Amino acid sequence: MPRRHLAFLLAAAVVAATLSSAPPATAGTAAPAEFAVVAPESFSPDGDGVKDEIPVRIMLPRDAAKVVVEIAHYYGRGVVRTTAILLRQSAGVTTWTWDGRSDRGKRLRDGPYVVEVRAVWADTRIPRGAPLMDVVHIDTEFDPSLSAPTFGVAEGKATYRVFPRSTAVRDSLPLRARIDEHAVTRLSLVIRNSAGRVVREVDANRVVEESSLGYLPDGDGGLEELKARGRTVEWTGRRGGRPLPPGRYTGVVEGRDRAGNRGSSETLSLFVSRDRLVWKEKTEEVGVAASAVESCDFYPDEYKCADGADCGSVVPSAIFPGGLSYRSGPSRPDCREVTARSLHYLEVPEATGVRGLDAVRVAFAGAPTTAGETDIGTLKVYGPVVGSTLTSANVFGVSGQSAWAPDPLWGDGLAPEGGDYRVLQRDPAALWQFATTGDDAVDVRTWTVDVRYLAVER
Repeated sequence: MPRRHLAFLLAAAVVAATLSSAPPATAGTAAPAEFAVVAPESFSPDGDGVKDEIPVRIMLPRDAAKVVVEIAHYYGRGVVRTTAILLRQSAGVTTWTWDGRSDRGKRLRDGPYVVEVRAVWADTRIPRGAPLMDVVHIDTEFDPSLSAPTFGVAEGKATYRVFPRSTAVRDSLPLRARIDEHAVTRLSLVIRNSAGRVVREVDANRVVEESSLGYLPDGDGGLEELKARGRTVEWTGRRGGRPLPPGRYTGVVEGRDRAGNRGSSETLSLFVSRDRLVWKEKTEEVGVAASAVESCDFYPDEYKCADGADCGSVVPSAIFPGGLSYRSGPSRPDCREVTARSLHYLEVPEATGVRGLDAVRVAFAGAPTTAGETDIGTLKVYGPVVGSTLTSANVFGVSGQSAWAPDPLWGDGLAPEGGDYRVLQRDPAALWQFATTGDDAVDVRTWTVDVRYLAVER
C-alpha cells in the first residue's frame, strides 16, 4: 500500500476516535431556542484534582452537521486548539470538556482564552451564521501579599511595631493585604501570637478601586475593568479593647480563588510593644543652599530625570550668605516653564521606624533681588497625594510661614524595595519647594522648619 494511503487511513482513524470520544448531547433535552455557548469563568489545570477541566456547554436549536470549537489566546496569540466535537449532532445541549492543553498536549500558560464555537447546520438551506464566543481563564496560582510601611527603614531590617499602651494617641499599624486577581472567593488577614493561636482574623476580600488589571468583554458588548482585591487593616495590637501581651506575633494573608487555587502570603513579623508613644515637636533653622536637592537624586543614576530645562536660574545669593537667588525668565521656545525653582528637604531621624512625620510647616525670610521691586515667590510645603492631586500648604511673598501640612509627602521616609527600580534610603523628611515665575526675582536667606512626630517615651 502506498505510504500516502497509509497516512490517510491513520489520520482518518485518529479523527474517528476523536469524534466518537466526544460527549453526546444530553438525552431528552428540549432544543434550546437559540444557538448559545456557556463556560465557567476560570479553571485550574494543575493536576490537583480541583477544577482541572472546564466544561463548555453548547446549545443547538436544530440538528448540526458539525460543531467546531477553537481555543485562542485572548490577546491574539493565534489558535492553540481546534476540535471537531460531533458530526450529525442532534438539537439539544452538548458539553465539551477542555483540559487546558494545546493540540500538542502542552499545558498552556495562565491567562484569558477565547472559546469560539461554530455550527454547520444539517439543513444546508440555513446559513451558518456568526460564531459564538466566550472567555475563560487558565488560573493555576494564588499569590497574595502583605505589607506595612517601614517609616524609612529598609525592608528586611524593619521591625513592624505597634504601641497599644500609648495614651497620647490610639496607635495602629496599617497592614495592606492584596492580591492582583479579581476572581477571589476568600481573602483573609490572619494574625497569630507566638504560640500560633489566632488573635485576629479580618475579611480582606474587597475591591481595590484604584487598581486596574486590564479589561475583558462583559457579555453585553462592552468591556469590564478587572480590579485587584484587598484592603488596608489598622492593626492596633488590641483584643476586646485591651492591649495584647507584649511580644512577637505574625501576620499572613490566606485565601482561595474561583478556580480553586489556594495560597498564602509571606509571613510578616509583628511586635506588640510595652512602650508608649508621645508627641514631639522640634524647630530647626535650615540653610537654604545646603538643603537644596534634585528630586532625581533620590534614585540611582540610571533613573536620573531628563524632563527638559526651565527658563530661569537658581544661583547663590549676592545679598544673603548661604542663600539662593531665584531669577525666572526670560522665556524661550525650548523652555519647559518660565520659572526658577528648587526643591528642599530636611530629614528627621528621630521619626524613623516609629510613625514617621505627622505634620510639617516651613517659614522663610527673604527679599526682592532688586531693592524696591515688588517681586514675590511661592513656597509650597508638600502634604499627601489625594486622589491624583499632590496637596501643599502655600505661601506667596518674600517672607512668611506656611500652615501645618499634615501627612507630609515624604513623611514616612523612603525605603529600598525589591526589583530593578530601587529608591535610595531616606529617613522621614519634610519636603518643600520655592519658585518664582514670570520675570520675578527673589533671594531667600533662611528656612525655619517645624516638624511634629511620635516618638517612643524614654
